[in-house]
Amino acid sequence: MLSVILPTFNSENTIKRCINSVENQKCSLDIELIIINDASTDNTKFILESLVDKKHIKYFIINNKFNRGVGYCRRIGIKRAKGKFIAFIDADDFWLEDKLNIQLRTLKDNPEFQICYCNYLIEGNKKNFLLEKKRKVITFESNQFCNNIPMSTAILYSKIAKKIDYPLIKIRNDFIFWNKILRLNSNIKAINCNNGIPLAVYGKNEGLSSNKFKLLRYQWKVYRYFFKYGIIKSFYGISINICLTIFKKTKFLINK
Repeated sequence: MLSVILPTFNSENTIKRCINSVENQKCSLDIELIIINDASTDNTKFILESLVDKKHIKYFIINNKFNRGVGYCRRIGIKRAKGKFIAFIDADDFWLEDKLNIQLRTLKDNPEFQICYCNYLIEGNKKNFLLEKKRKVITFESNQFCNNIPMSTAILYSKIAKKIDYPLIKIRNDFIFWNKILRLNSNIKAINCNNGIPLAVYGKNEGLSSNKFKLLRYQWKVYRYFFKYGIIKSFYGISINICLTIFKKTKFLINK
């Protein structure tokens, strides 16, 4: 079995597309889709109530009484997961066909890797898509300043995910999670299952906004208080993030 963890909050406009992309996977394993509704106030809950189990996919829905944030949702999803593998997806993203099978094959053919991710497309405002290519292999050393494992593309062995209490911090929780995983053992590393073709789509507009610069403040806190980096190392990490942010904004504008 493979467990898919899907946190959602007020996602009535995208949740069906997301769930359909999981249902349409030609996966060799049965799928357990764990959906954590984080106290949505729109029609999300009613949409989830209409879901019916299928032969290859079972639904498990958790309704939070209060909005707790994506970190809390992923933590209880991981604890609930019963599959040998865990995959993550967010409600405004979706997968392309055969994503899971390709990743499962990649992990089987490369037993020295414990995490698998993929390239993805960014959905623009005018239905144009921008390809985001990730490096072939990620270790803690290559992930210590910027998160290079996109959450909605990732799959890993459940036994490894369960060794870490998923961070409850609302921002940069994925970055903290992956680096904690990568630091468990020097042999733990992640592989890109396909270094050319994207297998997922991010429905968010990842263009630069004022919030992007505000996020640098949270990045600083992550360096200093979670990773215990020194001041010089933290400044170095912030400078890398600023350069990457400007590069992504320029790339997005050129391809807009």
